Amino acid sequence: MHMSTIIHPENIILGLSALNKYKLLQALAAKAAPRLDVSSEVIFKALEHRESLGSTGIGDGIAVPHATIPGITEIFTLMVRLDKPMEFEAIDDVPVDLLFLMLVPDQAKGDYLKMLASIARTMRVDGMLAAIRTARSSDEIFIALTTEAAGSLPV
Repeated sequence: MHMSTIIHPENIILGLSALNKYKLLQALAAKAAPRLDVSSEVIFKALEHRESLGSTGIGDGIAVPHATIPGITEIFTLMVRLDKPMEFEAIDDVPVDLLFLMLVPDQAKGDYLKMLASIARTMRVDGMLAAIRTARSSDEIFIALTTEAAGSLPV
């Protein structure tokens, strides 16, 4: 699955900050809500519930908070680079600075797993994390994510 089908340039956010993990989830919900025409409270509660089952911090400073959202018809993804790393209860205890928010309709769980696998593989491409962390703009991040070497990894 090509990264350009997962992440769109207008859904890359740089410099977001929050006091803690749950304030961050609220901020992510607030960013997604108007784009989906869904209440930020509905999104936040779904994200909060998912995090209560176990952290979505997957290691290397990356988290993939995700939740099923009633009423949406397509998977929605935001890529966020935080202003500074924050504690996220990640599996490796490394503070998180890169997030891929995924909001999923009930009927798209199979596609969601393919997208999650593509994100994980892309983040393992040599130099990818450094390119994202040093990019000066969302366009630079999008280019890094969608280069031929990274953007079309097999699922």
